Amino acid sequence: NQCVKVGFPVALERMCACLGQVVFTSLVTSLGTVALAAHSLALTAEQAFYIPGYGMQAAAATLAGNALGEGDEKKLNHMAHTMMGLTVFIMAVTGGLLFAFPQFMMGIFSSDAAVIEMGASALRIVAVSEPLFGLLIILEGVFNGVGDTRVPFIYSLITMWGVRILGTFLCVSVFHMGLNQVWLCMVGDNVMRALLLGERFVSGRWKKQIHFQQKAA
Repeated sequence: NQCVKVGFPVALERMCACLGQVVFTSLVTSLGTVALAAHSLALTAEQAFYIPGYGMQAAAATLAGNALGEGDEKKLNHMAHTMMGLTVFIMAVTGGLLFAFPQFMMGIFSSDAAVIEMGASALRIVAVSEPLFGLLIILEGVFNGVGDTRVPFIYSLITMWGVRILGTFLCVSVFHMGLNQVWLCMVGDNVMRALLLGERFVSGRWKKQIHFQQKAA
């Protein structure tokens, strides 16, 4: 059944991502209340800067599905490259704003100087990776749109648990590092997944299923 083949990996990916976020936050709690407050508020502040990327992801998935339905590989390629370019540009701009004004963003949510300073430092770390995060978001949308969901799920599982969770555990429980190192693990997860999905996109392996569907039509 095509619905199960395409939808089940996406459902598993969402479940693993949500569970990973819970475990990730639980590891941060051991850093103390100030670090946890800074972490939570910084995540909230960052959302305002990557939400446009998820809007573009929904558009990319829809347009990819339309191009697949038309059997137009040239249109699919053009759409994917255009959406990636636009989103990387948008998130480079928003990431630049986040890097330039992290204290202002944290100050919206808290008046505690320690929380603002710690959260601002974390925001500067993640701001640098926003363009690659944008690339990741669009690639996920394109792959979901054409029904290539199994391998991206595997990539997400590996990077979430092998980079973010394991890395955070080592930083917090073994090496007793701080929030900046934890956020570097989070950025490492996103960067690694973007590189893996980017390699898959460039290699063209994801198109094998598309060609098969076109021949069977």
